[in-house]
Amino acid sequence: MGTQVTTFNQLHMDDAVGLITTVTGNINGGGPYPYNNPGIIVDSVLNCINGEFNLNQHLMTVNNPLPNAMVRTNGYVLSERNDNNNRVKWKIGTNTTIHTFPLGSPAGYLPFSFQLKNNTFGDVIVSSYATAPNNIPMPSTPTVVNNLFNQKQCLADNSPNTIDRFWQLDVSDPGGGGIAKLEFTYLPGELTGNLTAASVPNMRAQRYEAASARGLACGGIITAGVGVWATPANGYSIASLNNPNQTTGIAYLGNTYSVQVDSVTQFSPWTLSHGGTPLPIQLLNFKAKAIEDKVKVYWDAVNDAELIRYDVEKSIDKESFLYLGQRPVIGPGAIHSYELYDNNPVSGTQYYRLKLIGRDGNIDFSSLVPVSFGKGAFGINMVAPQNGNGIIVSFNYDSDQPYNYQIVDIMGRMIESGANKKAMIGTNEIRLPLNTPKGVYLISIFNNDKIDSKTFSY
Repeated sequence: MGTQVTTFNQLHMDDAVGLITTVTGNINGGGPYPYNNPGIIVDSVLNCINGEFNLNQHLMTVNNPLPNAMVRTNGYVLSERNDNNNRVKWKIGTNTTIHTFPLGSPAGYLPFSFQLKNNTFGDVIVSSYATAPNNIPMPSTPTVVNNLFNQKQCLADNSPNTIDRFWQLDVSDPGGGGIAKLEFTYLPGELTGNLTAASVPNMRAQRYEAASARGLACGGIITAGVGVWATPANGYSIASLNNPNQTTGIAYLGNTYSVQVDSVTQFSPWTLSHGGTPLPIQLLNFKAKAIEDKVKVYWDAVNDAELIRYDVEKSIDKESFLYLGQRPVIGPGAIHSYELYDNNPVSGTQYYRLKLIGRDGNIDFSSLVPVSFGKGAFGINMVAPQNGNGIIVSFNYDSDQPYNYQIVDIMGRMIESGANKKAMIGTNEIRLPLNTPKGVYLISIFNNDKIDSKTFSY
C-alpha cells in the first residue's frame, strides 16, 4: 500500500479478534483540504464485518452510488479526528435512496445517514469526531469554528447545552440544486453539561457559518470575526424516535440517540444542541390514525401547566405546515388527554405535529407522526409477527414501479431484503420469512421515488 493510491473492488474488513485494522502511509500529506489525492478507493462494496477500519488520515472514496456499497455486521469506519482528515467520500450522484456511512468508535456505532430528495449534490464527504465535555477541540479544518454562542443570549457560551461531537459535511456540487435529509447519531455519554437523557427529544441539528460569511449580530452590532450557528428550522430538526421506549418516550438506537434534519441545502460543520429552554412538559404519547373519512390526532401529557395551548399542524411534504386547530391546556393535575380530528385528510401520506406554546413565549415542536390515507397512499400500514413464522406486512402502494424492501436490526445489520417486487396500486399484503432472535427491527419499503419505514418487535 505504501504511499500509493489503493483501489479495492470488494473490501471485506473482518477483524474477528477485535484488533485494530489500520491503513498505513501518509498518502494525503501536504495537500490542502479537501485533498485531491483519492487515497483509498472502493469500486464495489466495503463490508465492515468486525473490528475497526482506521482511515489513518486518508480520504476513502466509494465510487459505487448504490446504498449497499457500504454495509456492516459489527465493524465500523473510524473517523474521529478534529482536523477532519479521516474522511469518507461517497459518489452518490442522483441516487435518492438512504445512504448510511458506517462510522463508529470504540465507544459505539455512530452511523450518519444522507438521503437526497431532489436534484444532486454530487459527491458527499463526511467526517465526525467526539470532543471533551467542554466541546474542545473545536473543528480546525477546513472551517475554523471559534465559538458555541447561544443565539438567544448573545455571546453567551452554549457549550453546556451542546453535545460533545462535531460533523464536517461537504459536497462536490453545492450548486446542483440538491435538497437532502440527514440523520446524526450520537452516544449517551456525549450528553454532558446541562444535557441529560431527558434532553433528547429537544435536541436539534445546527450548521456553522464561518466568520468570513457573516458575523454575530448582537443588539444591532455585527461582531467581526465571529461565526454564527444557523438557527435550526422548526419542525424538521427533530429527535428521531427510532425504537421509542414506551415508558420514557426517549429515543434510542441500540446504545445511541439520533436527530434528523430535513430540507438541507448547505453544508459545513454541524453539531447538536438543545432546541431552547426546555418546557416542563412530558408527552407520554403522540399518535394519529385514520378513522373512516377522518384522521384522529391524539396525545397524553403530564406537567403541561406551563403551556398555554397545543396547536395541531399538518404537512404533505414535511416542509410546509397547515394549521388544523388548537387545544387549550387543561391545567394542573396528573395526566391529561387531548384529541383533535382532521376532517379533510388527503389521499396519500400526511404528517402531523404538535406546536407547544409556552406561557413565557417559548415554542417547541413534537416529532412528526405519519398517516397514510386512501387507496392512493404510499406507506406501511401494519407489521404483524406470526408467532416466530415470519411477519405479514400490509402497505399501500401508489406506483407501477417495482418495489424493494429491507429489514435491519437496531445495529443496522441487514436481516432480509428483496428487490424488483410487483405490487398493485392500493393495499398490498406480503408474508416475509424472518429467522432471527427476538428484538426490535426496522422494515423499509421503497422505490426510486419514495420510501417508508416502520419499527416492529419480533
